[in-house]
Amino acid sequence: MEGQGRFVTRSLPAMSYSRLRRTRRRWMSRRRRTTSTTSGQPRKQSYPLYPSVQHLLKDNGLTKEDADKIPATGPNGRLLKGDVLAYVGSIDKDYSAKQSKRIQKLGHLDLSNIEIAPSKKPEAKKQTPESEMSSLPQETEIAMHISLSAVIATQKRVQDTLGVKLPLSVFISRASELANEDLPLSARKPDADDLFYSVLGLDKVVPRSSRGNYFPAVTGLPPSIPRALTPLPRKADVFDELIGTKARSRTASALPPLIGAQGVAAPMNIFSVVARPGEERRVEAYLEKMKLVLEAEPGRLVV
Repeated sequence: MEGQGRFVTRSLPAMSYSRLRRTRRRWMSRRRRTTSTTSGQPRKQSYPLYPSVQHLLKDNGLTKEDADKIPATGPNGRLLKGDVLAYVGSIDKDYSAKQSKRIQKLGHLDLSNIEIAPSKKPEAKKQTPESEMSSLPQETEIAMHISLSAVIATQKRVQDTLGVKLPLSVFISRASELANEDLPLSARKPDADDLFYSVLGLDKVVPRSSRGNYFPAVTGLPPSIPRALTPLPRKADVFDELIGTKARSRTASALPPLIGAQGVAAPMNIFSVVARPGEERRVEAYLEKMKLVLEAEPGRLVV
């Protein structure tokens, strides 16, 4: 609404607009009657009395005829409870009129005390992709020095005994398989299953280790081109001399090269593994097992 008693008209059909005008005139006439009766003039009550008004009239010994003599301040000249209380002297006589005016005033939206809202503070700058990348957890590369002297000595003994030269990549691959067994669990946040086991007291029964899937990157010498395996001569034995057969030379069994371990022949090399966040302890245990097998127990890698 633009103001009190004014309506914002829209483009309506002719019949609807005329009906709207009649409704507006009826509402304005009813409002004038209501305003004229708020001054508290006695009038005959044509509407049924409110239950609260009937109760007060009965308690104070007043009749229906006496109700017509009481100044009424309600809508359309109806008698209110406050009018009866003011008539018998329980409250001020102008109390009902004041309350009616107050309610009528509060019934309209007061826009006189509108204040301009303070200006908003500038929004914080959004994080750039570089800052978001820096906030992400970073992976850690864990390295360990491991000597291959014992592996090279074992390799030479196998070659002298069986006539087969096992590449160092085979030793490293088998050592990695052994080192991946029974690794400690990663330091991750407990999931729903862990919390459930903890509530039931089964957290001590749940296994504390699992199999890993790591493989080290070995650095020492630059990778070399793998050479073709040369046939190894076989010594003639007594059985060959009796049956008159010649000793045939046999070739070493061709094994697939291992990525990252070709050309590793230095006595001391660096084994490194990239650990994801929370797996640092797990990777360290893996490298320690690799060091133990390659330096102290290389014979386990032959069988």
